[in-house]
Order: sequence, then structure tokens, then C-alpha cells
Amino acid sequence: MPVPQSIPFRQKLKRSSLREVTGGMSPGEVLFEVERGARFVVFDYVVSVLIVAYLRRSQVCFLRPGQSAFKRGLPYALLSFLLGWWNFPWGLIRTPQRIYETLRGGRDITESVVASIKANLNRETALGK
Repeated sequence: MPVPQSIPFRQKLKRSSLREVTGGMSPGEVLFEVERGARFVVFDYVVSVLIVAYLRRSQVCFLRPGQSAFKRGLPYALLSFLLGWWNFPWGLIRTPQRIYETLRGGRDITESVVASIKANLNRETALGK
């Protein structure tokens, strides 16, 4: 679904390296953990100010097998619950959607992160590093 032009959607996120997100793991270790069930997720949340509803996204979170996405996403769901409703109509529409998505574990971006890791490994191999 396209995002309405009246809502600023994209914010500049601080770019994080793979090592920062995973706590210092190498790309090979990350791929091994993903095979065991680890995943990368982001949580969307809404902050409304009367005439504008801002849709924002958390930094990428690395969840090891067995780690709870619910616990990691709960602060973002609470933020949306407290500050998301105050815009008509987008705050009222987007807030329940984001809370639901966040409480269900966030948006899984593991496939795109793994594809990027593999592309970088292939590039390094081709360059002979």
C-alpha cells in the first residue's frame, strides 16, 4: 500500500554495521546463527502531533534463536499506543496496524540482510581478499 504524501515516512537512520548489530560477530558466524533460527527484525511505530502522523522504524535488531521479539518490540508498541492516536485520520488508522505488527514480532528482514551478507562475501572473494 503506498504511503500518503502528507505523512513524512522515511527518516534518516544511523547506519549500523553488521558487527554493531550482532555484537561483534563475523559474517560467517551470523550466517551460521541464521541457519540455527536467528533473525533480523525492525519495529515500526507511530508518533502523532495533531496535524501530522510520523511513521518511524527502529534500528535493526538481531534476535538469536529463543530470544523474544515481543520483549524487544514492546517499547515501540507502547510508544505507538501512547503517542500514535493523536492525528486524524492517519494516527487512528496506522497506530493499531503498527501495534499489531510489533506485538507479532516486528518486520522480519532476515532474507534481505542475508542476501547482502552473501553478496559482500562473494564480492570479497572475487577481489581476492
